[in-house]
Amino acid sequence: MAHMVSIAQHITDPAPMIPLVLHHDCNGDSLVRCGWTSNQDIDGLARQVKADLSQVADLPVRTQCSDIRGRVSAHLRSCLIQVADGSHAVTIFLDPYVRTVDAQSKLLGSQYIVTAG
Repeated sequence: MAHMVSIAQHITDPAPMIPLVLHHDCNGDSLVRCGWTSNQDIDGLARQVKADLSQVADLPVRTQCSDIRGRVSAHLRSCLIQVADGSHAVTIFLDPYVRTVDAQSKLLGSQYIVTAG
């Protein structure tokens, strides 16, 4: 598991990334990092993260993206990028970062969660 934590710590965060410290999704023993970026292109972000993870891990990387129904009219996608070595893995979750602004749900960017376990 220490190897997976080391990989997770060496992944380059998307820029700009703003840490989410007390967010309800940012908790758990396996959490390495949690934040959001104003980048709304989940597919492009997933490609960038996959390339970086491939370089850092030197292991096969699995990417799974899917459309999700949201509270905003924009086309929303969510992605999971993962590298595993036996029963241990680094998993990166990319989700739309939607917040209520002036009583309306608005897409502000992408949430970025890195776990290792």
